[in-house]
Amino acid sequence: MRLYHMTRCHFGLLFTGFTAVFCISLIVGLTGPSVLLHQTTLASLLPNKPLDFRTGPFVLNPPPFSVFNQELWLSAFVKRATFNALS
Repeated sequence: MRLYHMTRCHFGLLFTGFTAVFCISLIVGLTGPSVLLHQTTLASLLPNKPLDFRTGPFVLNPPPFSVFNQELWLSAFVKRATFNALS
């Protein structure tokens, strides 16, 4: 008897088992809670408003870190107001 001998039925059961475990883990991962926390802050609504909104400084209070959220990534979206210089 060979130690690594698999019949077609054994191979089918093994393939079906791995496929089922992969699909279940994929579904649980997609429907689970989000790992990212998005927080939007407007500079005009900050409690300590800077004198110049173009240069700051901006004091932001991020949420506390947890076991799963151990990094803080800041991204900024800058909107530039257009002023008519001739008026």
